[in-house]
Amino acid sequence: MARVSGYARVIKYLLFLFTFLFVITGIILLSLGIALHTNEHAYAELLPSFPFLNVGNLLIVVGVLVFIVSFAGCFGAMRESRCLLSVFIISLVVIFILEMLVGALGYANRNKVKSFVTNDLKHGLDQYEENESYKAAWDEIQSKLMCCGVEKPDDWYLNSTFTENSVPDSCCLEMKVGCGRDGSGTFTTGCKEAMTTTLEANLSGVAAGGIIIALFEIVGFTFGIVLCCFISSTD
Repeated sequence: MARVSGYARVIKYLLFLFTFLFVITGIILLSLGIALHTNEHAYAELLPSFPFLNVGNLLIVVGVLVFIVSFAGCFGAMRESRCLLSVFIISLVVIFILEMLVGALGYANRNKVKSFVTNDLKHGLDQYEENESYKAAWDEIQSKLMCCGVEKPDDWYLNSTFTENSVPDSCCLEMKVGCGRDGSGTFTTGCKEAMTTTLEANLSGVAAGGIIIALFEIVGFTFGIVLCCFISSTD
């Protein structure tokens, strides 16, 4: 039995529509995150210091949170449940605060991205021959981004088990078995700059998406508070 009427009922259905669309958004973000996680696993493998810079991981986390919180708001609006609406409102506030903290932390450490990338990649050079997952990740990154080593191809025989002037075959302009043994016909730029550029571009997209989601949260918070007040006044 509906307890609200008039303008309150309009708010109720607006909140329901808003949160229902947000539930769908959460499902889309989760699906996209899983797909990107599969495609970008090499980044997470080679950059263990900050796995959440991987866009796939971020979208999975955001998608799950958006789905759960929005579902509570959607169901709470239709049932006119102050309990569920309170959970929805409090969750929005908590998520909004976390977004601000993460945004501030990211901004404060924005100049450290290159140093993290450099340290992780140099550590990964030694793992190439010993760890199959590292080997696959390096080969994928080097062939996809058309780069070789951390800052230059020499990194492979200066900082790993490769002999002088030899590099992985994935560094070759035309990849074939054994093509990297003499170090000729290979990509000349390191992977640090390419990976940093890619990560920074991804983070810019995430930041833009975060701002849009924050605006939706403010709208949802306002509708939820208004509806809760109307429900309280009818009790």
